[in-house]
Amino acid sequence: MPKVYGLVTRVKAAIQQDSAQVAQRLSSRGDSYTVQLGDSHNALSDEGSYFRAITPSVTTTGTNPSWTAISGHHTTTASVFTDVNPVFIIQNTQPVGGKSLFMDYVRLNVMSLSASTGSASAGITTGASTATGVQCAVVIDTANRYVSGGTLLPCINSNVNNQYQSSSTFIVGNVGASVGASNLVKLTVTSAGATARTVGRTVFRSASAGSSTSPIPTGGDTYAMDFGDHISSFNSFTTPTTGIKTFTSATGPVVVGPGHCLLYYLWYPGYGALTNPVPIEVEAGWWER
Repeated sequence: MPKVYGLVTRVKAAIQQDSAQVAQRLSSRGDSYTVQLGDSHNALSDEGSYFRAITPSVTTTGTNPSWTAISGHHTTTASVFTDVNPVFIIQNTQPVGGKSLFMDYVRLNVMSLSASTGSASAGITTGASTATGVQCAVVIDTANRYVSGGTLLPCINSNVNNQYQSSSTFIVGNVGASVGASNLVKLTVTSAGATARTVGRTVFRSASAGSSTSPIPTGGDTYAMDFGDHISSFNSFTTPTTGIKTFTSATGPVVVGPGHCLLYYLWYPGYGALTNPVPIEVEAGWWER
């Protein structure tokens, strides 16, 4: 009777070359171990392959997390798409033949803005009062488009018991205008070349919603995009008294190969003033394999 031979370990195996003879991965009970990659991300998190980048919060013992404009990120408020002004860029720093990066989701929370101080406030306006929409695009490129500036966010493992580090860099852009304490260094990237591909496109807010305030980005808004969903889903939820809106968009799978990058863009038709930009919080999730 042949015996089952394999490796029992919670440590992720190294990438194997074709035709190499390796031990099959088994569970602690001798079962064949299969990681379900597409539908449930629990196994990815368990093996240490799932990572997140989140705008850091400022906290004090015994209080809830407090978000401030200095830890938030002011997006460029261009009225048209410009390929050198992304909200963020994520770069897969693996060498050729290394791991790929699989995007899972991006969530942007719009903060309120006090024009006089550039800090978060209790109001619901952002200053982009003439905007007629909130547009979004996602681009991947085989080139490293990053030049300088921006804010580097830590790429954290979603499993605190796992020692694996992300192979990616996540840099959020800021406008160069003087807005109180939030005058941070603007993210600079190169223009798109022949290898750039648009892989995501959606509209988060639009004047066609039938309200005079509907197209304006509003403090409290949430703009979320899920990657890899095969069902085209566009759902919005609006708070009637304030116009605050939660918008979710589903798009197809996106893979960022070794050495490649992904750029995420927002722009606001009808609004182009950089002196009072739209401040956001960022959260993104992906896995690397």
